[in-house]
Amino acid sequence: MRLAEGALLVTAGDVVESTTCSHRTISAYRRAHGLPVEGAPEPGVDAGSAVVRAGVEHEQLVVEAMRAEGLTLVDLTGTTPDLGAWSLLAATTAEALRTSGADVVLQGGVLDARPDGMTFVGRPDFLVRVGDVWRVEDAKLARSLSPSALLQTMLYRDALAAAGTRVHDDVRLHLGSGEVLDVPARTGAAWARRQVADLADLLAALPARGALEVGFSAPAQWCSTCEDGSPCGVARARADHLGAVADLRRDQARRLAVAGIDTVAA
Repeated sequence: MRLAEGALLVTAGDVVESTTCSHRTISAYRRAHGLPVEGAPEPGVDAGSAVVRAGVEHEQLVVEAMRAEGLTLVDLTGTTPDLGAWSLLAATTAEALRTSGADVVLQGGVLDARPDGMTFVGRPDFLVRVGDVWRVEDAKLARSLSPSALLQTMLYRDALAAAGTRVHDDVRLHLGSGEVLDVPARTGAAWARRQVADLADLLAALPARGALEVGFSAPAQWCSTCEDGSPCGVARARADHLGAVADLRRDQARRLAVAGIDTVAA
């Protein structure tokens, strides 16, 4: 998440993080606006890490397989530091889809200036021509489909469609196991849009609250990396939150809350 030329740029990673940790999302919002951030770790992954290197190598294997099939590629790999660069990349991608004649656009860009005030930006690994439509494809190291991978590809597909591109009914994941998995958009498109809407609602409320209130939820994967003594944990304890129940999943906690059981004592 970053602020560029007055626009709040939001990535698929921001949406994924917002589904598990509102503290991390609020910290990213504060960081984007140049406000002090307490405790939440800096976002991102070391570009030189083994995981990143393995991801790049996996993507390259997919590229080589596509070339071996005789597919032609347009490679738009590059950096996108600000809104102007994102706009240019999205325009270049749209032009390549329309006029290049290529079968695959590698590392193209999507940009969707949404009416809720967010500008969604992203870089699908591959946009692949299938007849007269384009399919979003991503290379993932995971050996099975994860919710975050599905969410990411669905968001890319929606942004591409919003820009006027005719999109395929499926998205495709090239998994680390070697499996190629096609997922129908109907499986996750509505759910993905709900996650974006929830993030927009959270961000819209932040200025009125001073972008400070945590809005705690059940424990998330980021809790172990939080550097400020887990303010969410303190808030959960004060509220007798269901997050204190061992092995209780977030979806189970939500169902209990809907049923009126939103504390341990209840």
